[in-house]
Amino acid sequence: MEVIEYNPKYKEGALKIYTEVLGIDLETSEKDLEHHSKSETSKVFIAKEDDNILGLVTFYWQKWNMTGHIGVIGVSPSAQGKGVGKALCNKVFQFAKNIKIRKVYVDTSIENINAQIFYIKTGFKFEHIMKDYYKEGEDGVMFSIKI
Repeated sequence: MEVIEYNPKYKEGALKIYTEVLGIDLETSEKDLEHHSKSETSKVFIAKEDDNILGLVTFYWQKWNMTGHIGVIGVSPSAQGKGVGKALCNKVFQFAKNIKIRKVYVDTSIENINAQIFYIKTGFKFEHIMKDYYKEGEDGVMFSIKI
């Protein structure tokens, strides 16, 4: 397995992660992938084995305070539990360090216990609860890691 910067030749596999793993509709997925792969302040990294896309992560940052944020991270069900998510995060951390980002944030639904456990195991620390962040009655949990 290797983690590389997104290349449009992997669009179909990346969109499959967005739609099937993350549950994001195709139109929104295409816009998000396009935005993060072309913006000056964001990147998309993919984990792949041969030409099979195992997972992806989007990362964006603010220059004014040198902080970054993981937008989405998703791993194919067949690749979960095999270090793919951790490898994607490590790629983000390496990239963030290279561009002098001082802290990386990630959020998830308070209901997504598996994601919370994953982030803590990956080195993130709990920051705070965001009331009604995702929708009315669904709070978000913010985590961060110093780079």
